[in-house]
Amino acid sequence: MICVYGEESAIREASTNVAFDASGVLIVAAVAIPNLLRARMAAHEASTVGNMRTVNTAQITTLLPIRSEDSPPI
Repeated sequence: MICVYGEESAIREASTNVAFDASGVLIVAAVAIPNLLRARMAAHEASTVGNMRTVNTAQITTLLPIRSEDSPPI
């Protein structure tokens, strides 16, 4: 629900002012874009950590059966 107060001519002029609308969009973008980039970097870092853990586990799992009592040390 939107409530509007004031004279009708003032409301109409504010909504048709292109410079005012553009500056509002630019201000919102200036705040939102750095936050979006930070969130994206954090997601990439978390994904990389998960991938490295998976690779590490796979390497350990591959090496464990090779090591036995009669096999030479690695």
